[in-house]
Amino acid sequence: MSLLYINLFTVFVAKYVKDLKAANASDEQLKLAFNDLQVATQNLERQRLLVVTSNEFRKYLLDDLLYKHYFFSNSFEIYGGLTRFYDFGPLGAEIEANLIECWKKHFIIEEKLLQLKSPSITPEAVFRASGHLKRFTDFCVKDTKTGKLFRVDHLIKDFLHNQLSSNDLSKEIKSEYLNVLYKLNNFSKDELNELRKKFDIKSPHTGNPLTDVFEMNLMFGFSMKHNSKAEVYLRPELSQSAFINFKKLFSFNKSKLPFGVAQIGSAYRNELSSGTGITRLREFTLAEIQHFFDPNEYSHPKFKNVEEVKLNLYSACNQMENKDSVEMSVKEAVNKNILSENMAYFLARIHLFMLKIGIDPRKLRFRQHMNRELAHYAVSCWDAECLTFRGWLECVGCSDRSCNDIKNHLEASKAEFIECISSTNSSNLKDFVDECSEKDNECEGFNFEKTLPCVIEPSFGIERLLYSIFDHNFCFRKDDERKAYLSLPLSVAPVICCVLPLGSNYEFHPLLKQISDKLHAAGITYDIDDTRKSIGKRYVRSDEIGIPFAVTIDFDSLIEPHSVTLRERDSIKQVRVPVNNLIEILKNLSTESISFEQIEKLYPQFKGQVHSKETIKTAVKTHLC
Repeated sequence: MSLLYINLFTVFVAKYVKDLKAANASDEQLKLAFNDLQVATQNLERQRLLVVTSNEFRKYLLDDLLYKHYFFSNSFEIYGGLTRFYDFGPLGAEIEANLIECWKKHFIIEEKLLQLKSPSITPEAVFRASGHLKRFTDFCVKDTKTGKLFRVDHLIKDFLHNQLSSNDLSKEIKSEYLNVLYKLNNFSKDELNELRKKFDIKSPHTGNPLTDVFEMNLMFGFSMKHNSKAEVYLRPELSQSAFINFKKLFSFNKSKLPFGVAQIGSAYRNELSSGTGITRLREFTLAEIQHFFDPNEYSHPKFKNVEEVKLNLYSACNQMENKDSVEMSVKEAVNKNILSENMAYFLARIHLFMLKIGIDPRKLRFRQHMNRELAHYAVSCWDAECLTFRGWLECVGCSDRSCNDIKNHLEASKAEFIECISSTNSSNLKDFVDECSEKDNECEGFNFEKTLPCVIEPSFGIERLLYSIFDHNFCFRKDDERKAYLSLPLSVAPVICCVLPLGSNYEFHPLLKQISDKLHAAGITYDIDDTRKSIGKRYVRSDEIGIPFAVTIDFDSLIEPHSVTLRERDSIKQVRVPVNNLIEILKNLSTESISFEQIEKLYPQFKGQVHSKETIKTAVKTHLC
């Protein structure tokens, strides 16, 4: 019996019991109904424990937790929603803000990047020059009767996965199917069409025949005038503004290479996917870097800082030969000509960032795009992919865009772009201007040529990173697998601590206000949960939304000198600490200057409160007397 059926049956029985009570049914009827409900509940729990380790069920539980606590939800839900558009609730918005702040510190500050902000609406001429109008497409098919569109590679992938789940396949057929899956990203339009015919793939919802494969542009276009052809588009990426404004940026950077530009903002793509959740959105947030450098100088000045970082690399050759990914240092990858030094540097920096925000290194790989998979603007690309309950998910793309974008805009716009000076002893255009003679390409002491800069572009999908963080930090208690929680790192957690008065008694209010005022003054983010639920249920809620620490005000806290219990989410261990030391402890924990294990050695373990409400009242009366 399926888990869904058991769950629905349990809900039905529970409603039946409720209806009987409302109808004042006899005790005998209620007893029989309660017995049925108890049996149904036990069956449901047994079935849950059987499948709790399966990826599909874990995905269901994670999604249920995220929706329950309003991390995000479908946009415009009361009007039926809008496909692949989502609202982020208080927790989701806070975690996304923390993730972006972490990205800024790791890249903008450490790499000293120039920041740029541009409009989302872009003139058609820009995308005509960049090649997006013709080549920013997906291979699609259409249901011949309903007209519904599908991505053909997704249909083929789903078909093959369904076939491979069968035990009746011969070794030859299984090997053939796996080979197609490995190379699916490298097939041309005609090859995908042949596969569609060979496997006799139909529309998944109706079983209707499908059209031949065609290309569909992913950009949203519209007119700024009524009843006319599209004149503008919503940007599918952020980078074009950096290329168009290169002359100004280069001048601002004192005419020196290399330098980097950072952009964070919304992008829009008319995605065709059967996927749900925040991993396939039509409006999403990108954080991009455009690193401009001399095309004759593929080294990076800070490469030595990261050369020993080890990456899990899945090269195009290994994909074509059905081999696994290989772990190696970026230095070794450069020496073997797998990566250029510039590309290797940024992949290493991406890897370190992913670890900082809570990505499991065992579920992280860098996959190289195969030739036919490359975007029209890229000569090389490596994706940082995270293994999730939904499979491997592309979260970061790092592309070598060479000088094509600037060259295209230079030719299409007829504008004057600064051509950089590639020199063996200076990349400073001002040195060239000040010290060179008027003779073209001749200057004593300089060996130079005019050239356009090349670009390495790491592009981060924020929502996909968010989902991967949730996925990699979704845990179950060892003593009770029914209790799930988010083990979010401090860098992205929604708040640092939750303050929990043991009850709603007025006795706790002065101390609660004192602690909250101190937390606010110290800049420590916190949440107060003073609901009437038991302390155990409030701990569960705090753990489910990923709050690292819980501060509990109990009756022992009312005895001077005031103290509270401090609970750590992952270990669920508690210590009793003086209120006067609480802020300093939380500050050190939030900056990871000290670990909770060290705190345990400094303060007594909490084993239960000594006083109760009654003993506190007695103590107060005795003191007054």
